[in-house]
Amino acid sequence: MRMPALVLISVIPIALAGAAAAETRYFDVAGGSGPHDVAAAPGGPVYYTGQRNGTLGILDVASGKVEEVKLGARSAPHGVIVGPDGAPWVTAGGLNAVLRVDPEEWRAEIPAVTEWFDKFGDKLPGVLWAELDALKARLGIAVE
Repeated sequence: MRMPALVLISVIPIALAGAAAAETRYFDVAGGSGPHDVAAAPGGPVYYTGQRNGTLGILDVASGKVEEVKLGARSAPHGVIVGPDGAPWVTAGGLNAVLRVDPEEWRAEIPAVTEWFDKFGDKLPGVLWAELDALKARLGIAVE
């Protein structure tokens, strides 16, 4: 009967020694974002919801770089998962919606949107050009 007790006693210090070796890393995110849920993509970034500023945060763990994608006015994103397609899926309570976010898809659409807007020339309201420029800036595309 004493043998199991001795084994257990000798295992506890080993387990505690392993726990002491754990490291905690902190990553700064945008001020006021109010990070909520987090989801790590296999071999990719870590996503988090910015509940206070209505964003999806994209963290590159290797570099510590954070990119934020605005999800829309009143979005109040809460949960985030990485779907089977590898894209982040977000619940946006303020929009009463579930969103699939793919910034690369948005970047790819910018030339077609710009071409479409050009067809209207001066008849296109300036507010639409301003929205397009703001989207470009958020996606890291130079605004002309």
